Amino acid sequence: MSDRAYRMKWGNATLPVASFALRAAARRAFTLMEMLVAMAIMSVLAMSIYSSLHIAFNAREAAERALEPTRILTTSLQTIADELRNAVPVTGMLSLEFLGTDDVENGYDSDSILFYNTAGYRPWPDHESGFRRIEFVLADELISGDRVLLRRTVSASLAPVVPEPEDMVICGGVRSFNVRYYDGSSWVDSWDSASHDDSLPYAVEITLELQPRNPQQQNERGPMMTTIVSLPVGGAQLEEEGEGGTIRLF
Repeated sequence: MSDRAYRMKWGNATLPVASFALRAAARRAFTLMEMLVAMAIMSVLAMSIYSSLHIAFNAREAAERALEPTRILTTSLQTIADELRNAVPVTGMLSLEFLGTDDVENGYDSDSILFYNTAGYRPWPDHESGFRRIEFVLADELISGDRVLLRRTVSASLAPVVPEPEDMVICGGVRSFNVRYYDGSSWVDSWDSASHDDSLPYAVEITLELQPRNPQQQNERGPMMTTIVSLPVGGAQLEEEGEGGTIRLF
């Protein structure tokens, strides 16, 4: 094959084909300036995306912080309401009671409520349910000293030997816990089944307030929520005389 097959005209010079290919490849590559401009554009786009994501994440965190007290209050009040709806009536044969104490501590409501129910407790497989003594009361946390709302449960409460109560924190950072009771005509601040013909209230109003989110705003009200729970067995008890003795109707 002749040398003319390996040469190509380039301007006034005749270059080998290999040199022409290298020149063509060099013209197809990016210059340093083009690379710098592309990197600058990519940097601006990356910063824009980062700023947008940062704003979105901050907005999400702010929304979660704002909704956290509502979630805590809703969950805590729902727990109390579920226990109250399963409260059992007070009878003369069993040593049951329903006690609501009105108390104030450091200028804030610090009520407590004690009753019996059968929710979620089976003393042994042959029995569908057993009695539990439930108490909701405020207490001071040992480590932080914050006030917390406790659910104090005693299972097998009618056993000859009463077991130790089990405490469970329902809500932390509590400022006040207020409970009122509806007797059918008005709301009262306390309840003792012994002084109400061994009956339960028709309804229970529960108000739970948390500490303010800003510690420097102690004079302002913290997040607060109120719920009213209707008791299925609430109200006065009636007695009827029958052949087998006295029957209590609820």
